[in-house]
Amino acid sequence: GNDELKSFLIEQLDYISRDGDYKDFVELMAIASCIDRKKTLKLLNKLLELEKPFDPTNEEGIEKFSMVLPLVLKYHNKSNNTSNLLKQETRATIHGIVDQVINGKDEVKAAARKFILERLTDCDKYFPNLSGNDELKSFLIEQLDYISRDGDYKDFVELMAIASCIDRKKTLKLLNKLLELEKPFDPTNEEGIEKFSMVLPLVLKYHNKSNNTSSLLKYFGSVLPVFSQVEKTDHQILLLQGLAETLQSSVTEEDAVLCIDGIYALFLSFFPDNVP
Repeated sequence: GNDELKSFLIEQLDYISRDGDYKDFVELMAIASCIDRKKTLKLLNKLLELEKPFDPTNEEGIEKFSMVLPLVLKYHNKSNNTSNLLKQETRATIHGIVDQVINGKDEVKAAARKFILERLTDCDKYFPNLSGNDELKSFLIEQLDYISRDGDYKDFVELMAIASCIDRKKTLKLLNKLLELEKPFDPTNEEGIEKFSMVLPLVLKYHNKSNNTSSLLKYFGSVLPVFSQVEKTDHQILLLQGLAETLQSSVTEEDAVLCIDGIYALFLSFFPDNVP
């Protein structure tokens, strides 16, 4: 029941931590949290220095922020509302949290992922001024894209669904960029085929009539003449499924002409040579 002694002991642990490395800091803050979790969290929030404007050129400040933030996430609870971090220093906080999602230890990584996804799923609540802020929307979608690179296809689909709720048009722009339609199709690039086949269904899901599929059909028009050079049957099936789905998505008669010759030639290739 001696708050004064608790505060004194935690202050001393903080003082000792300044003479050590990050491992020492984590260990000493763990001891401090056992003395008083709430007081430790108060100290950690103070170390974040949220009252200061974020300076992107201050490398030491960014490193310090990224060092302290995982512990704030670890020791916070519902009564200690860390959403204030987002309101005060949105970009710095999200940068720090996303860094922990990608690079953090398992326990902190899970807490950081849960924290950021809960808030991005309910943007109206946590980012009340988001609707008119295109720059912030783009930033949040970029961070979701960055997180998705550390997961599997299920994660990618989930994260792009969250992104589309933030801004459908910007998400579609990102997905179209990931398709890399400006690059010539390489039938020997297995990784590229898998990536294309992973992204395409989401492009078709989030597109609308104002986003026509001409560029996709034009691309498939270049795929079909070299289709036989795709070695894996699984990859051939993925490409054919993608083509079929594209043709079902708001395609005009003019668009269909872009690859109809290739489809017909491919169709004939499945018949034996001696069939009239």
